[in-house]
Amino acid sequence: MKKLFRGRLWSRLFYGRAYGGPAVEIAGLRFPSPIGLGIPAEECRFMSDSRAGYLLFKAGENAPRKLLNAFPGRSQDVLLSLELSSDIVRSFSLCYDFVDFIVVNPDNLTGMEAPDIPDVKSLLDEVLNLRLCYEMYTPVFVRLSPRRTPDEMDEMLHFCLLNGVDGLFVNSVKQLHAVQDMIGNRLPLVLTTDSTNPSEIVSMYREGASLVECNVRPHVLKKIHKLLEQSEIQ
Repeated sequence: MKKLFRGRLWSRLFYGRAYGGPAVEIAGLRFPSPIGLGIPAEECRFMSDSRAGYLLFKAGENAPRKLLNAFPGRSQDVLLSLELSSDIVRSFSLCYDFVDFIVVNPDNLTGMEAPDIPDVKSLLDEVLNLRLCYEMYTPVFVRLSPRRTPDEMDEMLHFCLLNGVDGLFVNSVKQLHAVQDMIGNRLPLVLTTDSTNPSEIVSMYREGASLVECNVRPHVLKKIHKLLEQSEIQ
């Protein structure tokens, strides 16, 4: 049995058992829960025993370095991910060997117009070609912007389908349904929500998302898991 530090042992006792429903397998990864947590990099160490399906650390200044300081090697307890929205190519190289999957957010330009689709495709091409240099395969997901026109979205989805993108992040149930109408189930879809209401989050998962990402505390996640388990029984 692996020895746990005293703090982590108390953490596991407090947060309780792991999710008892079926695991979700997408992009070659096995997610122990369909609910992931998107959190600031500063909180990563404290949330490692939260029993989430994965931990995604939000991009920010020095976020890759903060992640590496907290987890100097791949964690055996939880799937780790990092969302990249600035200095993407360099950050991709820095974190590649230390995370289980990477989310590229090429449209995260607060207060600015979204970059042109050709520029986004060129950036993604560079990232996906860079992945070929590594022995280990790490899935790459792309976060879709809700600001895109239908034609731009169609072009982005076509690119992702043809160029080895492993999955997509969407930002609302409306966008989830729009993407489902365009590509069906050809790529996994992860729905991100700001909701902290367990019933709402479970309802969003039932809309057809592969996974749901939220930002809740572990005791709320525990309630979400309980609702999911009850719905599986019914």
